[in-house]
Amino acid sequence: MDEIKCNVLRPRLEKALADNNVLFGGLAAIERQPVSVRRQIKLFRSAEPRKPDAD
Repeated sequence: MDEIKCNVLRPRLEKALADNNVLFGGLAAIERQPVSVRRQIKLFRSAEPRKPDAD
């Protein structure tokens, strides 16, 4: 049972972690320097959660 949990949950958790890293990276970029409104919108859109894959 633990092996099944690892095979199912681990990839999803790794993907969620990667998504969070993208979000935090975008927020850090915004905080580091003044950014135009258009660039801010682009950064936030790139950090929006993606639709779940059809696994």
